[in-house]
Amino acid sequence: MKKLLLTYVLFLASVGVFAQFSIGAMAGFNGGLYNEKPKINTTALLPTFHAGITAELGFNDMYSLQSGIQLNGRGTAIEHKDHHDDIGIFTLDIPVLFTIRKSGFFIAAGPGIGYAISGSAHSHDASGAEKEEEIKFGSNAGELNPLSFNIQARLGYELKNGVFFQGGYLADLTNWSNASGSTVRFPLFQLGIGYRYKM
Repeated sequence: MKKLLLTYVLFLASVGVFAQFSIGAMAGFNGGLYNEKPKINTTALLPTFHAGITAELGFNDMYSLQSGIQLNGRGTAIEHKDHHDDIGIFTLDIPVLFTIRKSGFFIAAGPGIGYAISGSAHSHDASGAEKEEEIKFGSNAGELNPLSFNIQARLGYELKNGVFFQGGYLADLTNWSNASGSTVRFPLFQLGIGYRYKM
C-alpha cells in the first residue's frame, strides 16, 4: 500500500512539469452517516474530521482534473433509549474529480477509491458497562470490507490568495458488509477549508 501511494504521488508530480499544476491541503468537519438494508438500527450523525493533500492538473483556467490523498473519518451513532453506541472508521481515500472553475466558484465531481486503515466500536453490554472493540476488516462474515469505491462531489469558493472553502458529499458505491443479504454503507458530508498553490 505504501509503495502504491508513493508511486501515485510521484506520478502527479511528474505530470505537473508538462501542464498547469497546483498543489494544496485541506481539512475540516465530516458528518458520518449510515445506510443499512435491511434496516435494523436507529442511527444519528457522527461528527468527525478529514485532512488531506490535493494535486490539480489544469487544462485551462476553467477546466481541470483534481486528485489527492485524504484521511476521512466515517461512521455512525446508533441510538438506544438511554444511550448511544458509536462506530468509527478511518479510511484513506483517493478521488479523481473533474473540476470547473468560474469567478472564484468551483464544482468538482468524480469517482474515488477508499481503503480502511482502522476502526473501533464503542458500545455497552447488558449491564450498561462501556466497552471498546476493534473493528476487523477482511472477507469473512463478521468483518467489514476494507476496500470501497465511491462517488464524490464538492462545491466551493476560492479567494485570490488561494484559500478556499468547500462543502462536499461522498456516497459509497460498494457494500461494506460480507454478510449474506446485508448491505452497509458509510456515506458522509464535509465542510472544510484549504489552500491551493499554483506552481
